[in-house]
Amino acid sequence: MSHIKSSRRKAEISLTEIFRIFNQRKGIVILFIVLSLIAALLFNIIKSPVYQSSVLLKKEMPANVQDNDVIRTILSGRSQDDLETEMQLVQTRQVLNSVINKLSLNIILNDIVEQDGTVTIINLPVNEYQHRYSLNEYPATFPEIKSLNIGLNTQKNEFTIVDKPNNNFDILNKYEESVFKDGHKYSELPSNEWNVSINWNSSKLGNKINFESLNYTDVLEELTKNIVTEKKIKTNIFELFVKSNHAYSSTEIANLIAEEYKQSRIDLHKDNIKYSFTFIDERLQDISKKLQDAENELSTYKASEKIVQIDEQSRQLVEFLSNLESEKLNTELELGVYRNKLNDIEKQMTNDGYVDQTYLTP
Repeated sequence: MSHIKSSRRKAEISLTEIFRIFNQRKGIVILFIVLSLIAALLFNIIKSPVYQSSVLLKKEMPANVQDNDVIRTILSGRSQDDLETEMQLVQTRQVLNSVINKLSLNIILNDIVEQDGTVTIINLPVNEYQHRYSLNEYPATFPEIKSLNIGLNTQKNEFTIVDKPNNNFDILNKYEESVFKDGHKYSELPSNEWNVSINWNSSKLGNKINFESLNYTDVLEELTKNIVTEKKIKTNIFELFVKSNHAYSSTEIANLIAEEYKQSRIDLHKDNIKYSFTFIDERLQDISKKLQDAENELSTYKASEKIVQIDEQSRQLVEFLSNLESEKLNTELELGVYRNKLNDIEKQMTNDGYVDQTYLTP
C-alpha cells in the first residue's frame, strides 16, 4: 500500500515539475508558436497558387470485338488499343511538342519598359499575357502580342523587343545583337522557325518588351509532371488533369492537349489508310496481271487442244483455285499492314533513336 502511495507522489511531483518548467519557458514556447504561424502565413502569401483543370476523353470501342477483318478495322477509325494504352499516349512527345509550340510555353514575358522609363513587371507566359490583355487588364498603350514563337529547340536566353515606326520591331539578344529585324530572322540560334506578330498601340517609339526563352527539356519535363490521367471505373472514359500556376493556362493547356491528342490519332488513322490502300492497289494490279496471263494461257491451251468447253471437274478446279487466291490475298493484305508498321518503326528508330508509341497501334 505504501509502495502505491509513493508511486503516486512521484507522478504528482513529475507533473508539477513539468508545469513549473513550462511556466518558466512559456514565453519561448509562445514565441515559437507565433513565429511558426507567421512563417506559414508568409509561405501561403509568397507561394504561387496552383490551379487544376480537367477534360473528359472517351475511347470509341469497336462495334464487334470479335471482328478480325483488318481492312474493316482500319477503315472504322477505331483503335484496338486498350484504355490504359490510350491514357499513356496522351503524353507522347508528338502531342506535347505541339502544345508547347502553339502556346509558346518555352517563353516568359519578364517586363515591359515604356518610352518614359516606366517598367511594368509581367512575369507571365505568353498565352496568359494575351488572355489578360484581351480582358483589358493592361493599359491600352501596351503591345498586343498576337504570336511570339521561336521554335522548340530553345535554351535559356534573354531577348528584348524594341518597337520601330510603321509597327515594325527589332529583337535583340542579351549582347544587343539583332536576331530578328523587320520580320526577318538573322539569328544562328537553334530555333527552326520564328513567328512573331506584335501590334504596338503606343504613339511613342522606344517601348521595349523583355522576355526570356526557357530550356526546352525543362519545359517538357515540367509539363509532363503536371499531367495526370485517371480512368473512370467501369467506363471507356478517362479524365485528363493539368496543373498550372495560372487558372486560364491550366484550362487552355488541358483543352489543347485533348485536341492535339485526338488530331494525332486522326493523322495516324489517315496514314494507316494511305499505306493500306497503296498496298491493296499494288496487290490488285499484280492479281489483275496474273489473271490476264492465266486467261491468255487458257485461251491458248483451248485453241491448241481444240477444247470448246471445259467440263464440270475443270470448272470446280478453277473455282477452287480462285477461292484459294482470294484467301491468299486476304492473308497478304493483313501481312502487308504489319510490314508497313514495321518499316515505320525501323525508320523512326534510324532517324530519331526512339519509337513513338502512337505508331504501335494498328
